[in-house]
Amino acid sequence: MPDFLSSTSSLRGIDPKSKYLSGVIVLASTRALITHHLTPGTIVISRATGKITVAFDVVIDPATFPDGTLYIDHSPDILLPGLVDTNVRLGKPGQIESGDIWNGTRLAASGGVTTLVELPFDSTSLTPEAKTIKEAAEGNCWVDVGFYTEAISEAKSEPKDQARDVETNVSSGEIPVATDPAAKEDFFEERAALAALDLGMSIMWSEGAPRSITLDDIIQQYSTKPAKKVGLTSKKGRLARGFDGDVIIFDDTAEFNNDSAPALFRNNPSAYKGRILTGIVRETWLRGNRIFSTEDGFNEKAGPVGKLLF
Repeated sequence: MPDFLSSTSSLRGIDPKSKYLSGVIVLASTRALITHHLTPGTIVISRATGKITVAFDVVIDPATFPDGTLYIDHSPDILLPGLVDTNVRLGKPGQIESGDIWNGTRLAASGGVTTLVELPFDSTSLTPEAKTIKEAAEGNCWVDVGFYTEAISEAKSEPKDQARDVETNVSSGEIPVATDPAAKEDFFEERAALAALDLGMSIMWSEGAPRSITLDDIIQQYSTKPAKKVGLTSKKGRLARGFDGDVIIFDDTAEFNNDSAPALFRNNPSAYKGRILTGIVRETWLRGNRIFSTEDGFNEKAGPVGKLLF
């Protein structure tokens, strides 16, 4: 492995013709979450494979890369790994339509969720309903989608009301309050049912930041850990070499009134209606493809590029 892949000390010696820098897309920012820390960062993604070829903990000069390389500096917004949601249902038994997959995965993309794993219904193997969903997902996924098989036994041990139907409201009443900032697990458990696909990052950051919950805490809970849970630990959940180029561009200072936010779908936690939330997912990238941005919306020209993972 070349020295520059593991150290920033030899950046001056990078050959612009290196295979690691050719045919790539480059996302950079003065702030990126790399190895659990916010640091300047440059994420290099192969156009051919959609994989991260190298993640630098510095902002690399655009002139380092070959002419014609797509280089985007997102400073001061933050580069984060795409979120992984393993606790969602994209349809209902007997009511499965391709539109459910299309709309549900678009909703996910708008909130920075790049991987969805469909919960099982009541079986230790794919039920007829789940198989129908899988067939409906072909060509309609804006994010990567998987279906529980071996992970079902673990999922079945969880309370049934933890599953979030993307078409219906997952909560009501008062917002739970974490009195101890150090009680991270309690914080996330209490809010598990409140994190709508499109508002999850905004809700967790709005509620978490005042309680000393860091962006790394959120990414560990909603990206790294769920990726491990379903056997995607080497593909999802980190901005590192060999992982899928799933990146979200997060503006951690922007504020918005939840009632005035564009309604992309029908999943809006009532507990947060009328609330001022902090933090907006500006862009979502899936394996080096920009699939959503707040400025341009969805990449309708390219269409859905999500894959069925398992």
